[in-house]
Amino acid sequence: MDYFKQIFLFLISIFVGFASYSQTEISGQIFDDQNEKLSGATVIISKDSVSSILAYGISDTDGKFKIGVKTDSEFLFLKVSYIGFGTFKQTVQNKAQTLQVKLLPSSESLKEVIVKSEILQQRGDTLSFSVAAFKDKNDRVIADILKKLPGINIRPNGQIYYKDEPIQKYYIEGLDLLEGRYNMANNNLSADAVSRVEILENHQPVKVLDSLEFSERASINIKLKKDVTVSGTATVGMGAAPLLWQTKVTPMIFTKKRQAIVTYQSNNTGNDVSGEIRNFSINFFENDFDIDKEDWLSIKNVLKPPFSSERWLDNNVHLGSANILQRLKDDLDLKLNISYLNDYQQQDGSTQTRYFTPTDTIDVIENTNNDIFVSKLEGQLTFEKNADKNYLKDQLEFKGSWNANRGFIDRPDGQIKQQLDNPFFGIKNDLRLLRTVGKQLITFNSNIGFTETNQDLLVQPGQFEAIFNDGDSYGEIQQQVSSRKIYTDNSAGFTKKFGQFTISQNLDFRSRINN
Repeated sequence: MDYFKQIFLFLISIFVGFASYSQTEISGQIFDDQNEKLSGATVIISKDSVSSILAYGISDTDGKFKIGVKTDSEFLFLKVSYIGFGTFKQTVQNKAQTLQVKLLPSSESLKEVIVKSEILQQRGDTLSFSVAAFKDKNDRVIADILKKLPGINIRPNGQIYYKDEPIQKYYIEGLDLLEGRYNMANNNLSADAVSRVEILENHQPVKVLDSLEFSERASINIKLKKDVTVSGTATVGMGAAPLLWQTKVTPMIFTKKRQAIVTYQSNNTGNDVSGEIRNFSINFFENDFDIDKEDWLSIKNVLKPPFSSERWLDNNVHLGSANILQRLKDDLDLKLNISYLNDYQQQDGSTQTRYFTPTDTIDVIENTNNDIFVSKLEGQLTFEKNADKNYLKDQLEFKGSWNANRGFIDRPDGQIKQQLDNPFFGIKNDLRLLRTVGKQLITFNSNIGFTETNQDLLVQPGQFEAIFNDGDSYGEIQQQVSSRKIYTDNSAGFTKKFGQFTISQNLDFRSRINN
């Protein structure tokens, strides 16, 4: 009975733990001193008067608000503000409740006028957060600020989510410089250079489609303090016994018509810099082919430990990247994004496998030593016009890699050598054209690409003798995979609107050749 009692108490404790983090709903209505309903008042909830914001809301046309907040705090700090009225502040219990808030006109006599930006502003579907309101002395780059904004979550790989959905665009002053590789800006743009962060809810990136296709995703726009901003980061460090180094130089410049982020990074301290050029782009069009590399063959890898790579990764990495945008004229941009990654990694691991047979117990111990060589070049050249009545985007993309892996397995019954050559090349051109003629939308898409890989794996001595060599040992076994793909996807169509209805017609021609 004591055993079941302990289980029961354990389950109760889990339930209580989950309940303590359940969402609390705070609702209410806001009035002025004449009992008139106030629309557009800002409501902010935090743990106390100095903590970061947990949740926020804006009162509607009836002065009502409803905010959900998740926290284990026993009390919540509520702050309501409205231009021309004194700020309402109150500590309430962390439980579902409905409040009535009355704001009084501000009657302070000011000897001097100090203009301060509001913490939160809302204009339509755009939420604008003041960086100064969230920044403290430990915040260096804009990613430190984004992590504090309500609704924003940054995953371990750097991808930004808003309300549990990945953002679709990351703009800096309204320009999409990085084409989805926003870690480069997020991890290096100084927080001191940014005035506000705008969250564009229900954002449609293609202006032509703004009234035709509704978007549920959000985008982020970074607003800078100055018309000409020079920013970035620079870190140089070196240690001894063993010799360690870390270098990171990332200058940036932003003007009204030109943006550039250039970086050189190198280290052997276990910092995986490849995440800086990871692409989080979301495809807005159907039937888009990619030229991502596919690994058909591999050597036996070492399992990765379940903790930070900086504690176990033995690397020697160099990364160079240049991202340049030039605005040629209104709504017309030319962009170049290019990067080169070179990395050498050493992997050491040991595994012990125990087999139980009817007559014996067998232990197999393997020590694995791998050398991983990565050499990768990627680039995009983009010509884009995004106007109200026509959209044109022509993007030439290429990827090349010259990777090689070497492996050595030491077993009690012998030693196994592995050698893998894994080159790849891919190139594609993606053309998108949308144009309105009256109430009719004309579209044309063309996607043409080519990929090639020749992978070669050599293992010495030969394995699986019973399958490949009648049970006799032999010197080596080799696997080769050669893959070549040519594809083209072309379509033309039009969409016509009749009142609340739209009729779309499309003509497609597709071809793919795989060898």
